[in-house]
This record gives sequence, C-alpha cells and structure tokens, in this order.
Amino acid sequence: EDEPIGSGSIAQVHKAVLVENGDVVALKIQRADIEKALTADLEILAWLAREAHDRLEDVKPYNLPGVVAQLKRSLLTELDFTRESNFSDIFSSRNPHEEYVFAPKVYTEFTTERLLVTEYVDGVSPEDFEGTVDEKKELAKHGGRSVFHQIIRIGFFHADPHPGNVILTTDGRICFIDWGMVGQLTQQMRFNLADLLKAVIARDVEHIAYRGNRMGKQLRPVDISQLEIDITRALDRFGPKINARDSGRIVLELLHVFGVNGISLADDYLMLAKAIISIDQTG
Repeated sequence: EDEPIGSGSIAQVHKAVLVENGDVVALKIQRADIEKALTADLEILAWLAREAHDRLEDVKPYNLPGVVAQLKRSLLTELDFTRESNFSDIFSSRNPHEEYVFAPKVYTEFTTERLLVTEYVDGVSPEDFEGTVDEKKELAKHGGRSVFHQIIRIGFFHADPHPGNVILTTDGRICFIDWGMVGQLTQQMRFNLADLLKAVIARDVEHIAYRGNRMGKQLRPVDISQLEIDITRALDRFGPKINARDSGRIVLELLHVFGVNGISLADDYLMLAKAIISIDQTG
C-alpha cells in the first residue's frame, strides 16, 4: 500500500502482500541517506555531552559521553535491519510465553540491511485498548512476566518497549516490535541486579553499598560512610515504602549516587533503567 501504516525517524512501514503465497506482511523501509544525517546529529550530541561532562559537576556521575557512545552504537546497529531480524529471532527462540507474548515472524529471505519484512500483526497500541479492567490486568500480568524473563532469566531484553513498540492483538496477545535496540546482561550482572533490588526493597543500605561496589569499577577510593548516607537520601525520596514500579527510577538514582562516590557502572545498567521506565509507561 502506498500510504505508510507507521513512520519514524529511521524508517517507515507499509502493509503488503507476498506474491508467492498471499501472506500479509509489514515492510519496514529505511529512509534514504538516513545514516549521513544520523551520524551528523550524533556528532553534535557527543560534543554537547563532553561539554556538559566537563563543565557541570551534577551530571558528571552519569558519564554522558559514555551514554552517547552507547546510544551511537545502538542507533548505528539499528540501521542494519538484518541485526534487528536476528535480535527478534533470538527473542522468539528463547521465549517460553508465546501463547501470550511474541515477536513478529521475520521473512529472512526478503530482509536486507535496509528492508525488514515481517508478518503483519493486527492490533492496537496499549493507549487505544478498550478492553475490560480484568482484560487489562491479565495483559499487564503477562507483559510483566515476559519482561522479568527477558531481564533476569536470559539477560536479553527489548531496550525500548514504549507504547509505540507494543501491539495488543485481536486475539488477546502482546506483540513486541522494533527489536533494533536490545540490552544484554551477563549472568553475574543479573545476579548483582537481583541482589541489589532485593536490598532496595528491604532498605538495607549497607548491602546496597556493598553490592554497588561489587557491580561497578572504582574510579577513586570510596568513602563507604558517605556512600551509605547518599544511598539513604536517595531511598528517602521514594517514601517509607519502596514500590516495585519505582525500580527503574531507583536504578537511575543509584547510578547517580554510585557515580558521585566514584563507582562507575556498565552502560547496560543504564539501558536497563531506560527499559524499565518505558515498560512502566506502557503498563
């Protein structure tokens, strides 16, 4: 069809039919010369990040140049649609909840670096879903179970699950689309994360400090007493009881606290915090 059914900065999507078998598909077609424009924008963003890092003490702990470097790697990876195809297939091969949550089937024989061909998924955005409260709760439960499985069990997760990348299908399932940006956590990173969040829920400041030291790289000698004071202040911002839905924002807060105290954590944890905040918005 001439008119796109979806449009973004990198590509637009058209509905089509395969001649050989009549399958209805979605064609994700990359915009012409997008790599040149994207590279120029990223160079400007990298300069701004370096300036902010060098001049603003409050943002130093976030390591903005490192964040932009990670963003650049992710976005340039997104320009190769064969990688997105592979990421989607990896998720599908390790997804035990296919009856509730899935990724679209990819037609690899037609997919190239600039063209992604997948099954057409009929459904609506979470923002437009008009089901009952019970149906919404059931969908949220299945989505939460899938995200937990992606992050904690296999360490391979959709890093941009905002509402535009989630389709609620007509048969009551959740479809994650746009697998160009993924996060990956090693087994040790997943253990550290689970242990950290367990300590956060228990407000065990001493153990949070200990786990932060084990998770990150020390850029300078760490004053443990000051670190524990800063962790306490960060947790106090969330009130007397920590809610599970605050976990993304808590990870961001702790990244800042660890950074202020000379502990640098891997960029993948930042991707994780971003993913959790996005899926919270979707939920």
